[in-house]
Amino acid sequence: MDMRSIHDLPEDIKNRIAEVLDTGDQLPKWRLLIRDVIRKYIPLYDEAFVTKCFAMETLSPGGSPTRKLLNDLGEREITVGVLINWISSLNRMRPNLQLQAVLNLLSMFVDLSHILPRFDFFSIHTCCGFICRSSYLIC
Repeated sequence: MDMRSIHDLPEDIKNRIAEVLDTGDQLPKWRLLIRDVIRKYIPLYDEAFVTKCFAMETLSPGGSPTRKLLNDLGEREITVGVLINWISSLNRMRPNLQLQAVLNLLSMFVDLSHILPRFDFFSIHTCCGFICRSSYLIC
């Protein structure tokens, strides 16, 4: 899981996430995310005034409830990996192509180096001196 903070997300990615989560059929997706997922992990988010505080951002020129939510989660040191899990949970409960697009966008940002092997073609292993195709070759 990616351990970088939500604060580390580039501004363009935060803006694209906000474009999706600030919209919704009956309720904006950011509200669904709080109501259906986040409040189970952050009890303070169960309070109505917290949701209203995010909603008030729509009154500011260029304001975004999602941007305020992302900033608040970043201040709480929530990681990008946790955000991905939460949005995935919402997407499982309420399948949505736009949510899947957000997940795809976030997956381009996350560090997958701990999952995927790194290939250093033609690296020389010091243990045997052979030229190997993979840095994970067991000599």
